[in-house]
Amino acid sequence: MDVLTKGLEITEKARNYNCWLFEVIKPYLGKRVLEIGSGLGTFTKMFSAKNFVIASEVDTQYLGMLKEKFKNKKNVLVTKMDAQKISQLKAMKNKNIDTIVAINVLEHIKDDLGALENFYSVLPPGGKIILFVPAFPVLLGEWDRKIGHFRRYTKDDLESKIKSCGFSPVKSSYFNSLGFLSWWFNKIIKKTPADSIVVIQARIFDRYVVPLLAMIEKFLKPPVGQSLVVIGEKN
Repeated sequence: MDVLTKGLEITEKARNYNCWLFEVIKPYLGKRVLEIGSGLGTFTKMFSAKNFVIASEVDTQYLGMLKEKFKNKKNVLVTKMDAQKISQLKAMKNKNIDTIVAINVLEHIKDDLGALENFYSVLPPGGKIILFVPAFPVLLGEWDRKIGHFRRYTKDDLESKIKSCGFSPVKSSYFNSLGFLSWWFNKIIKKTPADSIVVIQARIFDRYVVPLLAMIEKFLKPPVGQSLVVIGEKN
């Protein structure tokens, strides 16, 4: 099993973490969601509780898993899609998409600005993009490169990119402040190997730390974070 898939499986089991992120982005979800890079379908399942979801993947392995997982869900359409190919996104225009979500995807796309321009072109006025990406270039290391990350972002950087495409920023905030410190120590200082995933550590963090951290960050917006949430609206 490759490192990326291992990471996705651990994330899928991080129930508190996933619920935390979902609660942050839920107020901005429309009724018809295009999810870019659905992976194992962790968030597809959450989105489809009340919305119509197009779950898309460029990876054939994940595509097969998604089709099997959601074969009996009438409000989930699974399709192969490359966010860099505008023709594939435009093929979805008749689905009346009002929200495009990309969770831990944009950093994998070499031409991220081109992908954002494609998102803008298929959304209606008032449509939203919801982006969740790894934060802070200073944290970029062997692990990122191992799983195919081209970059990490700052708020100013990503806001500037969505503005250049025509989106107005609606929300921009760092996410998981303790994760920033953990990542900095493990990957930059300690130089933990890229193929090393500490499963027990992840479980403890999700069970005991995340509930408290989610409560704190709800009221005190952190100046740093392991990740970044940016939401934009089409003018």
